[in-house]
Amino acid sequence: MLAALLQAPRALESDLITPADVGGSVAWQSLVLDNQLTPVWGPYAVAAHKQITAQHRVSALREMVQTRTVLGRQSALWVLTGHLTSPMVHLLYPPTQHRPKPQAGTVTHQTKLTGIDVIEIDGVQLTGATRTAVDLAIHVERRHALTGLQTLAQHQLVSMPEVLTRLEQIPGRSRRSESVDLVQWAFTPRVTSSRRSSNQ
Repeated sequence: MLAALLQAPRALESDLITPADVGGSVAWQSLVLDNQLTPVWGPYAVAAHKQITAQHRVSALREMVQTRTVLGRQSALWVLTGHLTSPMVHLLYPPTQHRPKPQAGTVTHQTKLTGIDVIEIDGVQLTGATRTAVDLAIHVERRHALTGLQTLAQHQLVSMPEVLTRLEQIPGRSRRSESVDLVQWAFTPRVTSSRRSSNQ
């Protein structure tokens, strides 16, 4: 069944596979357990031989992105890197707009963004790496923010000077010093204990 599915024309360019594509949720779950499918998000998966990309991840969230909202914070981090720190979909909306209607599985944050903060992947808008790093440093609980920032650094999606420069441009100073320290810690390379030992 899966082989025939993968050979057939797909409606989604990202080749996301849902339970409806394979005969129902039981069949879909069986394929996951048999390591023939790799889950992406919710009811979406890809064939096990495929590498999950940012396009796969953003396509899996597409239906949850409401009009005039932007994927941000932990959700943007996940789309960009695959590093998941929150089970919720985080949506940003501008101060000029009313808060979007509540939707299961999503949380909304009022945020003022500029054009340089937003990118688009397969028609879905999300914050780019620099703004995502800034928002993690300011708004997210420290341990999750730290691992998220380190992940962005490891993927070489943004540099520490870029993050610090954009951070200085964000209004409000209640957490500025703490956020700067967090960014500097996350982006500063450290010598591992094994390397220190070998050099002694």
